[in-house]
Amino acid sequence: MRGLAVVTAALLLITSCVMPPPPAPPLHEALLQDTGYQLGEETTNSGIEQAECAAESRYDGPAGPILVLICVAPHGEEDGRIRYRVSYTPPEAGHRIWKIDASLPGATYQQLDILKTLNDKYGPGRRIKATKTWHWNLEAAHLELREDQYGVHFMLWDRSLRQT
Repeated sequence: MRGLAVVTAALLLITSCVMPPPPAPPLHEALLQDTGYQLGEETTNSGIEQAECAAESRYDGPAGPILVLICVAPHGEEDGRIRYRVSYTPPEAGHRIWKIDASLPGATYQQLDILKTLNDKYGPGRRIKATKTWHWNLEAAHLELREDQYGVHFMLWDRSLRQT
């Protein structure tokens, strides 16, 4: 009986050492919860209530497909707002989202605890000390997080989406 317990414990130890970590969620979805948009999709703002959006520019004139969409939505507590811009590829390239810029005015890294959340999801980011900027890269997608006197700013993009 004691031998079976030792073998079971050894197997558990071995499997825990060789088991790969769970895969990180796709970086394309990094701003989905905050903006309702993800890279590579042609989606509309799903799940973000009370967002106010307007086309900043369009392809092929005033009635054409959207090139850049600008939105403002409630975020967090205390009347917080998130402002974001969604950039689309041309219709002939699938009219998909290839870039999302987002800003949380007046916010700080410390208030949001965003660095811990992103490091937990995507692994440790690369820090550029001079600009208080963090970078994550996963496959072809890139996420940049920056804090300045105006708030916290995100830029998520995948240039490869523009090529197809």
